Amino acid sequence: MDGNLNAFTNPAIEAGLVHCRALLEFLGLCISGGRLGNIKKRRDSDVGIEAFQNAAGHLTMVAPDDVLSLYAGNREEAENAFACRFSLTNKSLAHFTKDLN
Repeated sequence: MDGNLNAFTNPAIEAGLVHCRALLEFLGLCISGGRLGNIKKRRDSDVGIEAFQNAAGHLTMVAPDDVLSLYAGNREEAENAFACRFSLTNKSLAHFTKDLN
């Protein structure tokens, strides 16, 4: 096969980013005002973590503080990484916009 792997790597990276966003939203996380937070209201057709339960009862949305505390580095750096992930996925993959700001 001649050429390069861009025909595979680009769609694989894009699919990974969209899947990452879907998993974060399933866990109840979102970006609001540039900060990592919890989804306030889901659509009626959405399925989130709180729809499931274990022996202890219903599961709850993951708290942003719990997620950010897992990162050994600077909290702001971790929060910016989440904001970037949501913004990049929303503005360049999920739908097209004129600019990425």
